[in-house]
Amino acid sequence: MTTPILDEAATNDVVRRRSESRLLRGYGPLLGWIAVFLAMVVLAPTVAPEQVVTTRTNEIVRGGAVDESGAPIEGGGTEGRAAVAPGATSCPGPQIVGDPYSPACRGFAGGDNGGTTARGVTKDTITVAWRDTGGPYDIGSTIGSLTGKRINTGNATREDLIRTYETLIEYMNRRFQFYGRKLKLSVYKATGSATDELLGGGQSGANADAIKEAQQIGAFADLGSQAPVFANALAQQKVIATNPIYPTNASYKNNYPYNFGLYPDCDKVARFVSDFVLKQIIDYPVIAGEFKGQKRKLGLIYPESPAYSPCADHAREIFKAANKPFPEARTYRLSLDGIPPDSRDIAAAFANQGITTVLLFTDPLVPYFMTATAEQSDWHPEWIEAGVAFLDTDFAGQLYEPKQWKNAFGVSLLADQLPSRSTHAYNAYRSIDSSTSPVDIAVELMYYNLYMLSVGIHMAGPNLTPETFGQGMRAYKSAAPVGPAGSWSFPEGEYTAPADGRVVWWDPNKVSNYNGQRGAYRDDGRRFLIGEIPAGPPQVSLAP
Repeated sequence: MTTPILDEAATNDVVRRRSESRLLRGYGPLLGWIAVFLAMVVLAPTVAPEQVVTTRTNEIVRGGAVDESGAPIEGGGTEGRAAVAPGATSCPGPQIVGDPYSPACRGFAGGDNGGTTARGVTKDTITVAWRDTGGPYDIGSTIGSLTGKRINTGNATREDLIRTYETLIEYMNRRFQFYGRKLKLSVYKATGSATDELLGGGQSGANADAIKEAQQIGAFADLGSQAPVFANALAQQKVIATNPIYPTNASYKNNYPYNFGLYPDCDKVARFVSDFVLKQIIDYPVIAGEFKGQKRKLGLIYPESPAYSPCADHAREIFKAANKPFPEARTYRLSLDGIPPDSRDIAAAFANQGITTVLLFTDPLVPYFMTATAEQSDWHPEWIEAGVAFLDTDFAGQLYEPKQWKNAFGVSLLADQLPSRSTHAYNAYRSIDSSTSPVDIAVELMYYNLYMLSVGIHMAGPNLTPETFGQGMRAYKSAAPVGPAGSWSFPEGEYTAPADGRVVWWDPNKVSNYNGQRGAYRDDGRRFLIGEIPAGPPQVSLAP
């Protein structure tokens, strides 16, 4: 069944056969952008809102919260429930017609908007900062090489990124109600390192950049993807961040109102995946791979990082409360060059232990190496992805060993993918500038980050401060119950957008909407609020 641990030469040979490109060379520079990859839970292009099923049972919540008659309940996105901030007026319908995440329409009679209401805010402008950490700027090209050019993204430059930001900012300025003000971009050269910060270090550089944004630039908000180290530094300087990468819920609470998340906090991820595993996995037999029909033996892999360890501890508490054994857990080091050695060794160790089911809380490249090692070891487990770091996107799944990944399923906060140039982000850009195109792939991240910031400003009213921004996020109700990145809401005690998700599985024969290549995720059309996944074996249809 299982062969001994592979040596490095054997693993390297598997990797070389997987792609014409040298992934070993590509992995190092990619770590400079790993913060973006970890944020790709919303980065990959996805579909317009799915049809809403207005039926609720005790087990299923589809498209947002509805009562037993099918009528939306609080948080379900109906117009007219969001509070109107002082100085603003209510108007019929959504602010942006046809946009699932649009807030309720707001008007402003003009005149005095309060002028300088907070740092970075004048009567005419709202300053937002983007720090240039030195590239690489052509993330799309890097991804293209990793996928054997299945994703054709060209070469992005620093100027391309700035142009994309400025064009999307103009879109937000025209579509949202900013009460006489406009967003204004300020770009500066970073002192800190995004890579160091992701690995848990880089505190002094993060502090220096946060101080510069606050005291020299005078920024109201930051537009980058922030590792917890930098997100905390920004909060200390009272600069708003909407792109923190998987900090804890407690971190958000401590930093309120300066941190809100486009991506789930890692406690929410732990709750969502633990709910799935406890209700649909742990008490049921294996459904795929060489162990099919046997009792499951679970293995878990996640990054070795002080930022994410508390969320692993939170998952342990959930399992303990359910009186269930926690999976065999192993951590790996984020490596700056070569094959991540831990991921290779962990795959081989799991194989020798007879692990039937692997839970992946990883960056998107670890499964590349693990599935290659597994195939060479003739070990065929189930692979369960946790809906983080874009593992649940088609172009990531297409990277992994096909004979292994056909046994993959799990959870996702996304919807299906659209062609890369049929997204809200791409269309928003082209509605402002039809003569050029945005930076491919990264435009999704940039768009949704700006969108969330714009929602808070729109809902805050003319008296814009960090405090009214936070109140505006709490009052926000989306126009539709579900959109491309799932359902968004910010109820009391929650600081990150995703509110629901779906169960997905990999279909090696399905043609992806994204790039026309074979291999894509499927679902059964249902979405579940976090904590409300129904009990029973997973309803997936894996290929033989």
